[in-house]
Amino acid sequence: MKNKKYIIWGIPVFNRVTGFFLLVCLYYVVNVVTSSANSGMSGQLLAESNPLNRLMAGLIISYCLFFSFYTPKRVNDSVYKVSLLFILYITVRYFFVFMENTNYALSVVSHIFNIIYWISGLLFSVKCFSFIDRTALNKLIKILVVVVFLFLMYRMITQKAILSSEGIVAGINVAGSAYMLAPLILFVFNGKFKIIMMMACLFICVYSAKRQAVLGILIVLLFSAKDIIVSYFKQFKLWGIIVIIAVLFGGQKYIYKSVDDLINRQETIADEGGSMDSGRSDLRTAALKGYEHSNIIDKVFGGGTAISSLYIKKYYGKYNAPHCGFVEILCDYGIIGELLFIAFFFHLLRWGRHFLYLSKWQLIYFSMVLIWINFNVVSHVGNIFAIYLSLAFGYLYNDIKENEVALYKKYKL
Repeated sequence: MKNKKYIIWGIPVFNRVTGFFLLVCLYYVVNVVTSSANSGMSGQLLAESNPLNRLMAGLIISYCLFFSFYTPKRVNDSVYKVSLLFILYITVRYFFVFMENTNYALSVVSHIFNIIYWISGLLFSVKCFSFIDRTALNKLIKILVVVVFLFLMYRMITQKAILSSEGIVAGINVAGSAYMLAPLILFVFNGKFKIIMMMACLFICVYSAKRQAVLGILIVLLFSAKDIIVSYFKQFKLWGIIVIIAVLFGGQKYIYKSVDDLINRQETIADEGGSMDSGRSDLRTAALKGYEHSNIIDKVFGGGTAISSLYIKKYYGKYNAPHCGFVEILCDYGIIGELLFIAFFFHLLRWGRHFLYLSKWQLIYFSMVLIWINFNVVSHVGNIFAIYLSLAFGYLYNDIKENEVALYKKYKL
């Protein structure tokens, strides 16, 4: 009874997991209050935000890594081990860049922050989510999802207005990242709320006019169709159908406009680079050309953080990112970094063997891995919204571990 006053809405206040969710929510509040309306146009918020936002991100990373290493709990899992090796390697590689050229290293610190941000989230969630009651964890995730949704909607409205006023036909990268929340939504929301949140996620992705976002949310919806349909028929009444129709009818103007934007973007790809991916293949080619002409040391260990952007500047004429996580890792962190990065996804897929015997989340898990791989093929490795895929993995990991003894004994996994 003594600790009752430290529990709010069933959530323990003084808990490492609660502290993490509080910091992440606070980050979005700080970002809205301190950043300009066009901040984060590229989806890499830390690369385009002010020092206070970077300080908040650094605080979250430090918090995650501290408890990941401080917590004595042993994690004997291949995904965790590969993630740990990867984060250690890119940190050491950045340290050497810092020693060689301090000014350059400081100018690109946000790039490595973007990568470490989602990896540290995975390490923390795997190691620490077991330190809080599952009901309380579900509530924390729900609060975070709502906060992120509000943030995305705010950015979506403000950035859309900026693009429209300047006559630019482009997608809103930040809002398009909403599909990365979909696995968490499917894991923690139930019944009508699950359907409402997934509809909101779909609307934001379509309204963002980002092809990658639309593809991502469609992948998740395809894999989770059965779960959503079951939830619909179990929970929704007539009023639910009325609400859905009203939302669709009321939002049709914005949906049509977003579809038009998607079509217009396809029609202007010749002006954007002459390829079906808006010139991104040219960016990747330029980055790979730089890698091809690098020395053997840089090929093996990488040229250093953000060197891929310098390659593009040299061979493409403009400073940009390769828009492909695998190419970016290869250029920046070499063959060693690339092998570790590929190993991460290999073990993610391999980890799905658990669902051969525990099929509750099977399809949703594989859709999560698929969209994780997909956005690294067509976008930045440092998209900080990938942390929500990391948290989804940590959530599933601890869910599996709760039944580990019986599962391993019965099926000898």
